[in-house]
Amino acid sequence: MPKVQTVNGLISARQLMLMLAAMRAAVITVFLPVVAQGDARQDAWIAALVTTLIGSLIGAMMASLAMRFPGKSLGSFGKETLGRPLGIVASVLVGMTLYVIAVSRLRLFSLVLVEEFFPQTPGWAIAVPIWLVVVYGSMLGVDSMGRAAEAVFTLIIGSIITGVLLLYVSQAAVLTNLAPVLERGWAPVMEAAVSPIFSFSTTAALVLAFGKYVAEPARLRGAVVGAILIAGALLTGLSALTVGVLGPHHAGHEMTPLLAVARAVFVGGVVERADLLLLAIWFVAVIFKITVLLLATSIILGDALGISFRCIAAVLFLVGIPAISFRLTDIFMLSKAYSPSVTSVVTAAIYVGVVGLVYGVALIRGKGGSGH
Repeated sequence: MPKVQTVNGLISARQLMLMLAAMRAAVITVFLPVVAQGDARQDAWIAALVTTLIGSLIGAMMASLAMRFPGKSLGSFGKETLGRPLGIVASVLVGMTLYVIAVSRLRLFSLVLVEEFFPQTPGWAIAVPIWLVVVYGSMLGVDSMGRAAEAVFTLIIGSIITGVLLLYVSQAAVLTNLAPVLERGWAPVMEAAVSPIFSFSTTAALVLAFGKYVAEPARLRGAVVGAILIAGALLTGLSALTVGVLGPHHAGHEMTPLLAVARAVFVGGVVERADLLLLAIWFVAVIFKITVLLLATSIILGDALGISFRCIAAVLFLVGIPAISFRLTDIFMLSKAYSPSVTSVVTAAIYVGVVGLVYGVALIRGKGGSGH
């Protein structure tokens, strides 16, 4: 498929797809939520399939809404659909949800680095410089992130392919732990899928900000669903690989199960610490993800309040410094914030409730286009 030429400030649907897929893969490549959250055990790969299906449905709904209002973000068409007061409230709820996720992910990222590699280093010494890079990246705009997404996505996919090959060569990939299938029924599978569905919905929600900048609005739905299918395929395959190598019980008790798999890789004279390579790639991918989240928040809030997104990004940067600097929490407390009991409420209330309300009212009142 030939690349679509876009004017300055716009991105193609393909770039949007790669942007969303790359930011979702940033978490998948280390945390594997269907493995680390819940108790699906050897059925974690089935939970990944359920996650992909439901995430695709939510993503299609959000993209369909964005397609009705080409050239606008939720901050603009929310006011047009619900009226100014309720539209601003809806935009702030969605935008601040993305912002809280960005800040919490940065905090979790810095704590993992401190715990795993730099135990004597204060968290702020890692988090604040990264936060500076993030706000700088968000200031560059959507077109810059669209171009960066192609490189980040290639890096992630290349690292995964290389890692699987190394795992095979090192003879650590003995997949003997994936049976019996659905031994304990569907309940553990569905529980394990709850938090990843929240994460996939967060990814899809970015179309409510970036759809404004896509040169081919009629292809928004395909881009969003395509990104979720790519991420879902990665989640399914890596979950099966991780459980197969580590075993269901070991994998379920690892906070970063894929790093544990990487530590099993040993190819004499070639690589001894594949986990360090994975961590370096994760470092780049997570910074990209947090940048994209901050940029999306800034666009939605900026359009809702009639302020430049760059001004909003600067304010959000200052507001976030205390949250990422002071050690008011730890890795385990942050992990509980992404538990099924919390993420299910946010998914239902914000991604389905608020966004669904805007979409429903737009359909009833005939606002926007047909959505194609």
